[in-house]
Amino acid sequence: MFLVSLDTDAIKEFIYASRKLRQIRAGSYLLTRLDAALRQMAEDHGLATIYLAGGSGLLRGEDEAQVDRFMREARRFIARETDGQASVTMVKEQATPAECSGAGFRQVFDRLKEKLVLAKAQRQAPPRADLAFPFLESCQWCGEPASQMVRDPEGAHLPVCWLCACKDQLRAEMAEKDREFLTEAEMPKAEFPRDFQDLVGKGEAGADLGFLYADGNNMGQLLLSLQTQEAFTQFSTTLEQAMRKAVCQAAEEVFPNYSGSHAPFVPLMCGGDDLILVAAATQIFPLTMAIMRAFHDETKTGLGRDAGLTLSAGVVIAPPSYPIATVHEMAEQLVASAKKRTFQVTQGQDTPGFGGCLDFHLLYTGSAHSIADFRRQACTLRSEDGRTVLARLVERPYTLAEFETAWRLAGGLAVLPARRRHELATALTVSREEAMATFMKQAARLKEDEKRRLLEIFEGTGGRCPPHRRPWRDPGGQAPWTTPLFDLLELAELAAPAAPAAPPDR
Repeated sequence: MFLVSLDTDAIKEFIYASRKLRQIRAGSYLLTRLDAALRQMAEDHGLATIYLAGGSGLLRGEDEAQVDRFMREARRFIARETDGQASVTMVKEQATPAECSGAGFRQVFDRLKEKLVLAKAQRQAPPRADLAFPFLESCQWCGEPASQMVRDPEGAHLPVCWLCACKDQLRAEMAEKDREFLTEAEMPKAEFPRDFQDLVGKGEAGADLGFLYADGNNMGQLLLSLQTQEAFTQFSTTLEQAMRKAVCQAAEEVFPNYSGSHAPFVPLMCGGDDLILVAAATQIFPLTMAIMRAFHDETKTGLGRDAGLTLSAGVVIAPPSYPIATVHEMAEQLVASAKKRTFQVTQGQDTPGFGGCLDFHLLYTGSAHSIADFRRQACTLRSEDGRTVLARLVERPYTLAEFETAWRLAGGLAVLPARRRHELATALTVSREEAMATFMKQAARLKEDEKRRLLEIFEGTGGRCPPHRRPWRDPGGQAPWTTPLFDLLELAELAAPAAPAAPPDR
């Protein structure tokens, strides 16, 4: 008996080959279709599917010749269907029937996983040369050499490559799947926008794009607890269903009785414990919080656990024209930061009442090599010699409960006009003393009830400290001072209480 593990290579590069929202969604949908085709191909070759979703899978076969034939044909199939722009790494491991049916399955799976990691590490992308030809047109959607003309929804004829043409032919099939998804999300009259600009609208606050990447916590440890093939299959099926239900429930919660023709969010990938979703900047945080809560509740019920599974989420706010692949890379960094905080809180153990962690970044005109570098360089106050960190301006990442409080309090900062909020944010970046003086000055300009609300907002984050030190928290000793105010001021630009406008009709 043989077990086969497979994993699609460079999924991110394949999905984000184009900057067009419709083509990005088509790339993601094409991968879903490839999963279904591989499942059928495995069945035709006598292999049983233990799980297969999101470009990864685990299969079982009795005959080595059939297993080898399936692996060869699957590799050729993926290369052919994606015009060589995607590939799949596959490895096999022999096991006895006893190992595959009992507690020994865990050891076989571990050996297989190690083989897959080594195989992927040894794969190298083939050398690529950009060839120029005077009469060769480029694909209007991804930049690859064009091979044919297609008619876009507006009626124009565009030169595109073979793969983008294949994606374009999926429009009718995708539309049917979209209707099923949006009906489940209680938006039966809506359809997903075709362009990022259609999604975010043109208002000042809503002109930016919110990008969410979420990934399940402690999945490796959970897999270690699964001892049989049946447990693996049940776990993966429940996980995939839970993520889809969580997105639909969150959409229904955040956009009740929605009647617009454009859906206010677009899932780019929703498979297993991974989720990539975009929405207007003003709506991405309420959606993220609702998804994290719903995923926890769905997995708690579906898996029969005392505590539901949790997500680590990274949210990037960026202009809709910003390269989406770069935004995704930033979101991955934020997820890694959120996972680190998750482990600090839970120590890898089930923690009832814990809903996961969230980190976020608002993308401005400049950035450091990484978000961590940016925060070290631009979000700290240092001594004159630059060696001692005197204060940290951000307290991210947050647990879900902490962020829900921060989001609610940030909306209350509308008590300060936008100009005064900007003055206070600038003062925070100058010095601790400048921030304290500006905070006191801004508070003095307010009416008594407004001043009380401002102090309640600050103290609502747990920031109780002597009045002369507001807005700083002094942990004592040599530790740097911290403040939640910079985070709240950034969120206030998006959380100011206002009814969210529906995306414009085409």
